[in-house]
Amino acid sequence: MVEIDSETSVPSPISNPDLFDHSTAENEFLSSFNSGRLAHAWLITGPKGIGKATLSHRIARFILTRNYSFDNSSTLFKDNFERGDPQSLAVDITNPVCRRIISGGHPDFLNIERSVDDKTGKLRKEITIDAVRDISLFLTKTPAEGGWRVIIIDNVDELNFNAANAVLKVLEEPPKQALILLVSNNPARLLPTIRSRCRRLSLNLLSNKTIKELLIQNNAKISPENLDQLVDMASGSFGHALELSKEGGFEIYREVNDILNMMPEIDLTRIHQLGDKLNRDKTGK
Repeated sequence: MVEIDSETSVPSPISNPDLFDHSTAENEFLSSFNSGRLAHAWLITGPKGIGKATLSHRIARFILTRNYSFDNSSTLFKDNFERGDPQSLAVDITNPVCRRIISGGHPDFLNIERSVDDKTGKLRKEITIDAVRDISLFLTKTPAEGGWRVIIIDNVDELNFNAANAVLKVLEEPPKQALILLVSNNPARLLPTIRSRCRRLSLNLLSNKTIKELLIQNNAKISPENLDQLVDMASGSFGHALELSKEGGFEIYREVNDILNMMPEIDLTRIHQLGDKLNRDKTGK
């Protein structure tokens, strides 16, 4: 059986200091930063579960720990800023600036994502206009630490129609030193005008080696003989590998393969049993 240990703790993107297999995209952003002509909006694209949100938060930490570079005025937090010629987007996650970002207490950082519906107690299916209105209010304020303000929208595919148009208006009239990072699994679904106003960072699939190492690091309970098969099923996405291991996807995959290997004979009993299992998984009963 494949399952994730109850003690598994995969860091959320906002607090994850590690990024794997995306050095090309990281270096492209760093090159733009070092040129002094940093684009105000970036569309970070690629399949789900490969590290797009992790890269976005890595960029946010990098920018906000270097605000001293853009304003020489005095500030209470100047001693916490990173210095020197940056060769990487990595910063010390224990830096007080980073700790304020992670806790939600940094005044120059805004993270937009689906919210919980107060009536149902469940996560909304889309990002509404109310959440996007926070962007306009955020951008009307003077930067608290004298430099960049950073906004992440995770996931921009989930904006409803009104919210998408509100984001477009922000992109059309961006204020100075405001960096907007849009995470997208499916950029083809976005308004063409949103895509055209962003510089694009396309992330590649993770290597099988990386996915295997991450599964081991995160205490996936899986026998060595099944590990490689699970990695192949992940199709380059660590997030997909986790979903398969948590939801019994590996066992279902093997059952489907066993049924298909019996063709042209059909085992109706096994097919009905598989259907019953899938139905139970959906209803939780």
